[in-house]
Amino acid sequence: MLGNTSKPISAFLIFAGLGGALSAPAAIETLSCGNFNISFYGSGDQLSSAHYGNYTGAQDWSEEMRSCVERSLNYWNSLITTEATERVEIVFIWEDLGPRALGGAADAWYFDPYSGLTLSGAEATLRNTSGTGNLYNYSSNETRALVVLSKDADYYYGESTSGIRSNQYDLQSVLTHEIGHIMGFNTLCTETGWRVLNTLEASFALITTFDSLIASKDGSGEVTNLFEAQDVAAVPGWTAYSATETYAPGKEYFLKVGETELSFLEVYNPALHDDGSSMAHLETAEGRDGDALMYYAIANGTIRRELNEHELLLLEAMGWTLAAIPEPSSFGLLAGSLAVVMATGRRRRRIKA
Repeated sequence: MLGNTSKPISAFLIFAGLGGALSAPAAIETLSCGNFNISFYGSGDQLSSAHYGNYTGAQDWSEEMRSCVERSLNYWNSLITTEATERVEIVFIWEDLGPRALGGAADAWYFDPYSGLTLSGAEATLRNTSGTGNLYNYSSNETRALVVLSKDADYYYGESTSGIRSNQYDLQSVLTHEIGHIMGFNTLCTETGWRVLNTLEASFALITTFDSLIASKDGSGEVTNLFEAQDVAAVPGWTAYSATETYAPGKEYFLKVGETELSFLEVYNPALHDDGSSMAHLETAEGRDGDALMYYAIANGTIRRELNEHELLLLEAMGWTLAAIPEPSSFGLLAGSLAVVMATGRRRRRIKA
């Protein structure tokens, strides 16, 4: 969840080949939670990475803040099934993100030559059975993901769904969204199109799993290989790519699962490219999914946003094995209905990857 900042989180997502790894303070708080190992960087803690950039913790973590993180992680733990023994490492830190920003997320990237796709660190760690050692890490050998949160937002930290004030933002919803980006709801598309990786004597378009499900609404083709490989044999999955698609800001894209066109889940792609947010979030058709978890904005007073049934289909299409999908609570259904009605006059803050 991000707006205009002097240090854009989008740089986490698209800059590669910078070298280095996160340097940690001597003593930081940690949390182990299912598939995730967490490090909480507090006030004054320095985070330095040639890949992510340099950050200084703006405030410490209270017990209720850490509880929000744990609840969000447990939600994701309850959704996915994995046999992986490795854990996804995530650093959480508070920063000054400006008036429009709630948070941002970034992850290491791994190129999988067998699928021809680029996996997030979480996908490579929890879903790739051959292990990350068999993939090409082009995020400067970075292995840990990063979540940055606005220190100035008026957040609600409580577990109760009835305690939030109308002017507050639900931290648990924001965290669940940002972790969603780490789990693969992300893109490597820039203002000029998808990035290219030059390795193995070939040029490959960096297409994420999420990108591979995007299609153009005018029927001109799926978003697949935008560049021709010089050595197709180096990337077996490359031959599965079909028509080319040129990225255009403002063009309508939607998500396609198999032969099912989820036209009600439109990709967020404003006419003015929003770096780090365009093509990485969901837009809505006639407001029907305005409170989808991966929607690009959230209104204050919104409580407990989670993946809806359409996003769960996407999660499966991206390659995740889901545990028993929980039935939406009656509160969740009511909140979803009310959110569409109450959004008018409420302030939405941007959600960026």
